[in-house]
Amino acid sequence: MKYKLQVKELAVTHLIEAFSWYESQKRGLGYDFLEEWESVAKYLTQYPENCQKRYKNFRQAMLKRFPYLVIYEVEKNNIVIYNVINARRQSTKRYRKGNK
Repeated sequence: MKYKLQVKELAVTHLIEAFSWYESQKRGLGYDFLEEWESVAKYLTQYPENCQKRYKNFRQAMLKRFPYLVIYEVEKNNIVIYNVINARRQSTKRYRKGNK
């Protein structure tokens, strides 16, 4: 089955913030972060159910080099990414669908 990827606004905001922070630490590091994010996103479109459910229907995938989690759900043939967060922070706000 072919899966379609949908990235919510909150996840995009967090991706931009992480990119900016890593790029401010070392030139090119932000792009390394984005490459790894793209690799995980591609993996999820191929094997969305390989990551176990963590809370209700939410699943999470971890970036390998960077301490970030991708929080998502599989809805029919869609993968909805709700959040991309630093695994060391925001533990109480990981599993949410909106901007609240």
